[in-house]
Amino acid sequence: VVAPFYLLPDARWSPPSARWWPFDVLAEGTHAALWSSAERLMHEMPRGADYLFCATAGYALHDMTVMALHGEPPAVWIHHITECTGGLLVAAVYRQVPFFPIAFAFTELTVPLQNTLWVLGKLGVTRRSPSLRRTLLGARAALYWLLRMPCAPLVVAYAVLVRGVRAEHLAQLDTLVPVVSIFNTFVLAALNVHWTLGTTRAYLAARRATAKRE
Repeated sequence: VVAPFYLLPDARWSPPSARWWPFDVLAEGTHAALWSSAERLMHEMPRGADYLFCATAGYALHDMTVMALHGEPPAVWIHHITECTGGLLVAAVYRQVPFFPIAFAFTELTVPLQNTLWVLGKLGVTRRSPSLRRTLLGARAALYWLLRMPCAPLVVAYAVLVRGVRAEHLAQLDTLVPVVSIFNTFVLAALNVHWTLGTTRAYLAARRATAKRE
């Protein structure tokens, strides 16, 4: 899924001698969050973004195949479809406004802890150790409050208040780009609020359950 994107004429493909690409993604993703003007924020595509968007779209397509076999809540499907279409449109078609999906990509740092909980649950570890489960649920909730809950307000505030993005900057983009960017931002913001509150409720329920046992 990912490989064909590197064949695009305007893809910033680096030769094998270049720096290891995960570090490029981190370095240039950070640079993207600090673009110096509204014009650059709207139009500049860092090289690392090619890797980030292609890998994200490829993983989302793979994960949705697994989800179709095992089943997932609607919110997860909405997230993956938004993530996949946004990455494909930005990376392969329009190559505009990569700032917003790059910023939201940092919320995926919550995934390793979520996966750890899932694996330990399947192995029965958290069932045998309620205190460990409570601790992990608390850490997950804290991470969601730190990364997911404030993401959308901070991203929009940075673009509008710090870099001065206005309606005229959006008017310079291809018609579909601002529509998709605004829609995806609202969808991901709503999902982040939904999931953050859900992880908080799960932690509080686990804390009450362990308190009763003690």
